[in-house]
Amino acid sequence: MMKDIQPSPPQEIVMLSISQALDCIKRQFTDAIDPQLIQQLCRDLGHHWRERDLGPVVTIHLFLQQVLHGNTAVAHLRRLCGRDFTDAA
Repeated sequence: MMKDIQPSPPQEIVMLSISQALDCIKRQFTDAIDPQLIQQLCRDLGHHWRERDLGPVVTIHLFLQQVLHGNTAVAHLRRLCGRDFTDAA
């Protein structure tokens, strides 16, 4: 005798709007990229740096934050990240 197989109820799919997804990415992007990976990639590409406030990891994170905020001005970027550096840095 065959058992009746009942399909499971459909799972609810949560859809985020683009702005909601972008807000989520803006809050968590530093967790998604391993700092050691950034440093290793920079070394592999032949870059050398001194340990300063704006090393490769911070610079990449700031650049991504700038892009995620619509290519915001550096003055606004300083306020977003709470760091103090010049536009030329």
